[in-house]
Amino acid sequence: MIRFLILNKSMEIKCSKCSSINIAEFLYGMPVNSSELEDDLKNKKVIIGGCVSFDDSPLWHCNNCKYEWGGKNE
Repeated sequence: MIRFLILNKSMEIKCSKCSSINIAEFLYGMPVNSSELEDDLKNKKVIIGGCVSFDDSPLWHCNNCKYEWGGKNE
């Protein structure tokens, strides 16, 4: 199954391990190169997750403690 995520910048996601809000969202599929995507990658708000998303593929990555979570199996 392929999931396409839309980054909602008004959402505040917290790490369930360390409670940090310094979180990146995984982006799956074939992203369109844009200045906004380049900025989000540079600022560690987005991580390219690859072309295919599996049920256990994470949705979120904590930039502080490196914990990853949010797959469908969680």
